[in-house]
Amino acid sequence: MERRYRNISGIDGVKTVMTYNEAFPLWVAEVYRNHGYEPDTWYGSEVAEKMHKEALATYKGPPATMLDYVEAIPSEEEFEYLDYAIQQLRKDNINLNALPDKERWVVMDRIIAEYAEHKNTHTSRAKQVQKTSMQAALEEEREALAYLSRIEKSLKEQGFSVSRAGREDIKRLLAVYYEQNVTTEKFEDFDGERWIIQED
Repeated sequence: MERRYRNISGIDGVKTVMTYNEAFPLWVAEVYRNHGYEPDTWYGSEVAEKMHKEALATYKGPPATMLDYVEAIPSEEEFEYLDYAIQQLRKDNINLNALPDKERWVVMDRIIAEYAEHKNTHTSRAKQVQKTSMQAALEEEREALAYLSRIEKSLKEQGFSVSRAGREDIKRLLAVYYEQNVTTEKFEDFDGERWIIQED
């Protein structure tokens, strides 16, 4: 739901239409700049918490509606971080709410730094698994082709005339198996291929 409110920059007479989810992040960025910080730079949990609290206390934009809460669903990246942070806090048996401010900020900064390292390690591991899987698939294909070559050679040595099935042969076999089609001379790679006009 959209509401009219005075521009958050404080300039009188300037009116605009904006939702809470659009206006509040802009005000947080303004608070950062008022203190000499760049809004898109991470200065640690202490600065982030203080700036957010000040923004909440001084915000004069449109109030949050139920729609704002529904739309403010964390991203997949935020969900992954929250899940990691909760796991670390449980593992170390830490109650953030029971810690003094300075200790809480130290704990959160540590978790954020560890999460970045954890994510890099996880990404590297995933890439390695993918690479290993591709290498295994290629190795299996090489072994299968070598096996077929041995069979082909053996049959030829015994006087049989044989050749490995090509692309069109395989399509013809599949057509017979799936469609009982034994009359078509040329098979398409996909439906409608015959209607495509190749440009020069």
